[in-house]
Formats: sequence, structure tokens, C-alpha cells
Amino acid sequence: MSEVAPKILMVAEAPGYRGMRLTGVPFTSPSLVRTGLDDFELFGEARGYRSPAEHGHIQKEQSGTIVWQTLRDNKALPLIWNAFPFHPHLPGKPLSNRTPTAKELEMGLPFLRDMIALFEIEAVVAIGNKAFDSLARLGFSCEKVRHPAQSGKNQFVEGVCRILQKP
Repeated sequence: MSEVAPKILMVAEAPGYRGMRLTGVPFTSPSLVRTGLDDFELFGEARGYRSPAEHGHIQKEQSGTIVWQTLRDNKALPLIWNAFPFHPHLPGKPLSNRTPTAKELEMGLPFLRDMIALFEIEAVVAIGNKAFDSLARLGFSCEKVRHPAQSGKNQFVEGVCRILQKP
């Protein structure tokens, strides 16, 4: 991302069990990392990326598919991060997702602040309420879009398109 020098940061809630928990990259999946995003010259086996064999049963991540298709359609490559950068799951069930607690979101604030400081970010987009709340706690002004999960695809796409197409 340092070569891309993104000017927009999109902040989501936390890694999901089908995505970043496995790949280390927000809104990705083993399938996406393996096949790549040629429009952005990211990932893919041709660029040396592999997905762990032990996760062969987990291939795609629905929110990630929606996010990257929307970014492709808008020809935009923002920096993407999470309000809580670790995978919150139900106790003893790593193949589950849960909302990060207030304490976990508090723990994520320094990571989020540091990520913003690493890049010359001009605009910040919160994907969902938890991301919006974390950014507000840090004093960053941002626009909020609906998270694409749980029937939020259309609202997410509309919100992102509105923001990315601003002059």
C-alpha cells in the first residue's frame, strides 16, 4: 500500500472468520488471495500469494466479494483497516464471528490511529457503526456507509459510490 499511497481509508469493524482471520488482509478470503485482483495488481498466485491448505474448506467471504467488486467498479483502491484488528469469536468457537466488545474496540484505537498516521489520508469512510464510533473517539471526521453484511449490499454500494464519485 505504500506504493499505492492511498488517500482514502475505509475502516470496518473486525476481521471475520472466513476472511482476514485467515489472510491478514481486511475483506479478503483464501479464494481472493489465491486468484488475485488483477485490476489493482494485488494478490494472486502469479504474485506469490498462497492460501493455507488447512483452510481449504473456507473459500469465499461474502462481504469481501461485495467490497472488492464495488472498489473495482469505482476504480478506487483505498487503504482498508478494522476498528478492532483481531478476530472476535464466540468462546471456544474460532469459526464464528461476534461483535467486538467496548473494551476490544478501545484496544483497537492505537492501532487505528497509527494506521492513519502511516499514510497521508485525506478522507475516512466508516463501514458500519462500530467503525464510526471508534473514529469519532479518535476525533476523526468521516462518512459512514452501511456494512455490506446481513442484506446491506445495496446500501453499502450506494454509499461507497456516492463518496468515491464526489469531486
